[in-house]
Amino acid sequence: NDTATIVSTHDFEGTPDMATLAERLGEACSLGDVGKLAVTAEDRGDALDVLRVTHEFTEVGAPVATMAMGEVGRHTRAFAPIYGSRIGYAPVDPGSGTAPGQYDAATLRTLVDNLV
Repeated sequence: NDTATIVSTHDFEGTPDMATLAERLGEACSLGDVGKLAVTAEDRGDALDVLRVTHEFTEVGAPVATMAMGEVGRHTRAFAPIYGSRIGYAPVDPGSGTAPGQYDAATLRTLVDNLV
């Protein structure tokens, strides 16, 4: 029915190494119209790895949506679009988040608009 699919992989425990990130995102991309990767950042290096894999996939034309969960990775929700992430997720109601580190929709919109 010409329905677009988003295939996602989540890691609520941490952030795998770059090779594993690329493998998981690549598999998600191969199975859907958009590959989505969400991991839990334990340090700033994890956040950088998410942005790097986003950039690398975007450079070869792969449609991706990426983010790092948790306070350490929170900023990637606003910065990932700069590196090619096509979709962000944010609850409309600030109190109804579904993952650690989410901005509410209005805040994320303002951040992205001011960065991109």
